[in-house]
Amino acid sequence: MNRRLFDPSQLYAPPDYVEDTLRSPPHNATALAFNNSGTMLAAGCEDGSVVLWDYATRSPLKVLQAPMGTSWNAAVMVVAWSRDGRLLVAGCRSGSIACWNVANGSLASTTQLGTGLTSISTDDKASVVAALPDTGPVQIIQLATGVASQLPTITAEAEAKPAGKWPASCAVMSRNGQVVLVGQSRGGKLSPYV
Repeated sequence: MNRRLFDPSQLYAPPDYVEDTLRSPPHNATALAFNNSGTMLAAGCEDGSVVLWDYATRSPLKVLQAPMGTSWNAAVMVVAWSRDGRLLVAGCRSGSIACWNVANGSLASTTQLGTGLTSISTDDKASVVAALPDTGPVQIIQLATGVASQLPTITAEAEAKPAGKWPASCAVMSRNGQVVLVGQSRGGKLSPYV
């Protein structure tokens, strides 16, 4: 028996109007992510800061900023929470990745990838990050050491498709950090890496 698949967009009606807005002074938000419980919102901004919002009260809690002297000097393009909500990882346009302790706002670690980021995902404890650069394959980064390893690129030849590479458009890491799913922009294919 074939079961009908549900289209998630049909489960909820789109909003009829804008309910509320959050003002992120002094710069515009360029990346957003809720924590797992949906109580806090991280807004990466074009000035390189990350504003943490208490979503219930719609008020800012704190502003996270990488210290001077680091290579953090561009708009935040991606943000991701650890599963427990204690750490926040962000990547900026210059390719820097920073990890903050949310409770006290201290910077836990930084590393440099060298190119802007399209997607970022963490394991449970935000110790390992799957980062998708603007150009090139997905990088797996150990945040404590900054050591990066590259996932292999899936080529069209390996997939028996027309010539050319299938560029990745997103990457998501499993909770334990052992599996990374990479989505390609052509063909809607998900490729698991173990």
